Amino acid sequence: MKRKLNIRSLFHPPTQEETGDNLPAKIALYYSIILLVCLLMGVSLYFSSTSNSRSDFWDQRLVNFQSNVSFLDHSLSTLDSYSRQLLIDSTFIRFSNMKSRDESGFYFTAYTVKNVLTSRLYSLSNLPITESHIYLTNHDYIISGSQFTEIDQFYRSYRKYRSDHYEDWLDMLVSADGSERNFDASAFTGIPNQMWLVRNIDDIMMRKIPAIIWFEWDMNQLNQLFFSQDSTPDAMVLAVNGEGALQFLLGAKDADYSLSDDLQKLLVQENTPDSYRDFHLLTQQSTHNDWKYLLVLPQDLCAQALGNYDLLFIFIIVLAILGAAWVVVLMVRQNMRPIVQLGKQLQIVQGDNALLKEEMDVQRPFLSASYLRRILSGHISSGQEFDYIMRYLHLDGDLKFLVLFAVSYSQSTQVDDSIARNEIIGESIQHFLQTDYPVYHYNSLDHACIILVPFAADSKDPLMELQTRVMKLHDHLMSEESLWFYTGVGTVCTEPFTLWESYEQARMASRYTAKHHIYLPYEVIQKEEDNVYYPVEISAKLQHFIATGNSAQVTEMFTLIHHENIEERSLPINMMNFLLSDIKNTILRARFSIAPKSKDEKMRLAQIDERINDVPTFPLYESIALSLCGFFVESAEPSDPIPEIKDYLRDNFTDPSLCLTKLSDQFHISESYLSHMFKERTGENFSVYLENLRLNEAVRRLQHMDKGAKDQGLSSLYLDLGYNNPTTFRRAFKKCFGMTPSEMRDSKPTNPRS
Repeated sequence: MKRKLNIRSLFHPPTQEETGDNLPAKIALYYSIILLVCLLMGVSLYFSSTSNSRSDFWDQRLVNFQSNVSFLDHSLSTLDSYSRQLLIDSTFIRFSNMKSRDESGFYFTAYTVKNVLTSRLYSLSNLPITESHIYLTNHDYIISGSQFTEIDQFYRSYRKYRSDHYEDWLDMLVSADGSERNFDASAFTGIPNQMWLVRNIDDIMMRKIPAIIWFEWDMNQLNQLFFSQDSTPDAMVLAVNGEGALQFLLGAKDADYSLSDDLQKLLVQENTPDSYRDFHLLTQQSTHNDWKYLLVLPQDLCAQALGNYDLLFIFIIVLAILGAAWVVVLMVRQNMRPIVQLGKQLQIVQGDNALLKEEMDVQRPFLSASYLRRILSGHISSGQEFDYIMRYLHLDGDLKFLVLFAVSYSQSTQVDDSIARNEIIGESIQHFLQTDYPVYHYNSLDHACIILVPFAADSKDPLMELQTRVMKLHDHLMSEESLWFYTGVGTVCTEPFTLWESYEQARMASRYTAKHHIYLPYEVIQKEEDNVYYPVEISAKLQHFIATGNSAQVTEMFTLIHHENIEERSLPINMMNFLLSDIKNTILRARFSIAPKSKDEKMRLAQIDERINDVPTFPLYESIALSLCGFFVESAEPSDPIPEIKDYLRDNFTDPSLCLTKLSDQFHISESYLSHMFKERTGENFSVYLENLRLNEAVRRLQHMDKGAKDQGLSSLYLDLGYNNPTTFRRAFKKCFGMTPSEMRDSKPTNPRS
């Protein structure tokens, strides 16, 4: 007979006045207070989340706006470089200073300049520019990559501008100075809000170059740049220079340009407001020049995107209050039974947590070694997983790191026990190399040990401090265990995500160690100029970084290869060709692992294939590698693999070998991080989730089991569900449902637990 637990008796015995009639009322009061607090928290969270959503919405629009402005800054920088190239072109300078076309070589020089301008047009191909021309003021000619004609013929015949604005057009050109400034060309082009960037080359530098260059902006492309993501038809973009002059006026199809004057006045203010009438204003200062940009969006754009759920929320609150009242009634009727059950479940959970903690303490050294291998291999492509590992190892924060690649050899002629020797070395490493931060190591081979030693960020000379510690460690192992201990050390690393570089350097340095150089930093190794630095490990890492879409690590890898071969070794041209050939082979392996899924991808890959056959250079191959990263990022798995993991478990829960290790190998995620992420996303442990799937399936089969085959089916049921022995199955089943499988088989149907 089960004994009912009286919670109140644990604190004080009941008095005569405190009868059982008061207990339901008190419980109802307690539950009502709790539910009221929950409702208030829900209301507060709703309004807080609504406010945050609006803020996030405008922040996202600001980020997109900043990206578009950065693109314009890049375009202006390219146009500035294009203009300045003319300042160092002696042929162009001589041609622009010719007084008339009667001078000797005038037309031949013009032909040469036109060819030069044609060859430079590629630098403008990706910019929002339709055309570019140069006005030669000495002899009234217009020249470009596609045109060389007199100015009057250019205006009236070639471009067919409005004839009554010819003088205005000339005044606009000659009024330009050397600064970057847009002029309104709509009067003579007939295109609304058409802007030209006009610069007097003679004013850019202190040289006599009587020429004026202008670039005609592609207004359609600029409109598409700023308004492609927003469906609102009345958005606008303005830009002014430091003097307050209008540089751009862009608008969607229904933009109200009558507001441009008021908006321009707001933009020139030092502190532009966030709103104007029914519009939300976003500002961005150019990093290239003194221009200031303004994005004008309707205020109701946020409400349209996020939706207005206030009425629905009020309705849900009313339903929640009514439902809460009904829940209180039900809870009171249940009295103390749920509390007793909760206490039992709490004891079970506490026991499971204690066992789990003990198991984690036992597995912690193995997990730490496994994590260290992954960090130094550079195979962690997820920033979230990397941050989790660093927190797990207590290495997050601003630190400096040194990686050691150590080898040890016994002076004894007898064959020693490598396992015992590794344990001795591991204990000595913890004793001599431990700083204010934990030291981690793992054994890769019988005589190789990789060690990660962290130092404080303000440590002045960690290499010298580490040398002192390593020498003490070596002397100890020599005197106590008759072991030589040689260590190669990588350079100091301040970015944990690039620790694989220090590991490769330490591994390379360890090859140069000797009895007189037991501690050898990579920095002191003399690099051979006739030896290419591109080992198989570096090639494999580069291919892995490309295949995982890790563009940051690809960039870092090319920086390392360039530093080692160009800055450290100064390879001759023949060796440089060998290096570039090896890099090309690595990129080709990554390239041919891509199976295009669409015509667009086929075209992009075809363009990459053409670029691969261009003249080999470091920038070319780095650009191709980054382009290939984009393909792998597009085909990568979603950032949250839990839904796919759940589907996999539902399809394979009857597999008796299914465990966290197998799941980790299947989805390429470390066991500890997978367990942490699964509990965080689902609210329950992996083992509990898997057991629920198996037990629910057991209930379903028991309820639909043929009566004539009950005994035979029950004897093999545990095997069909993935259990290895019947005892474990019966114990788990009874713990969950309070009865054995045979008792449930003979009883009425029972609902499986969710």
